[in-house]
Amino acid sequence: PATHRIYNDAAFNDVIETADGYVAVGQYDVNQHRSATNSDGDDDTPTDDLILKTDFTGTIVYHKQYDAVSSSTSQSSKTLSAISKTSGGTPIAAGLEGSKEWIIKFAGSGGWSPTFSRVFTFPGFGAVAEPSQIYEAKGGTDLITMLTYVNPLAFTFANYLHRSNSGATGNIWTRSYTFS
Repeated sequence: PATHRIYNDAAFNDVIETADGYVAVGQYDVNQHRSATNSDGDDDTPTDDLILKTDFTGTIVYHKQYDAVSSSTSQSSKTLSAISKTSGGTPIAAGLEGSKEWIIKFAGSGGWSPTFSRVFTFPGFGAVAEPSQIYEAKGGTDLITMLTYVNPLAFTFANYLHRSNSGATGNIWTRSYTFS
């Protein structure tokens, strides 16, 4: 079998089947591993999202990153952690842009062209809200994400459900669930 390599630390987080193959989402280090390090010697380069489209035999149709390559350690990282489909079969994905919730809707199952890309900010200095799932509401077109919310300065750890309209231009509601 053919082997395809993705250099620099990379990971796929989720995959869906489309009408013409599969779409996987994840992230990879922009720079070569350890080209920039923090005080602990760990890799300090940002990540960019990674989108891989294959046909039904696993042959790569395309792979894309949403952000322009930048070696700056101050660049916001982008990670796609969940992908799903609308009732019409259009892929929708969620992840992080920096520390903000990021939602993307693709134009169709077979081509790379986002219909929109939106970010939502959750309250709290230093807070991060990372989506783990995204769905279209049953019987509707609203988008629902499930997120893990961490605000280390307030010692808050919670799960959120976030419902936005189909274009992710407005919030319908957001609910927090803390566990103790």
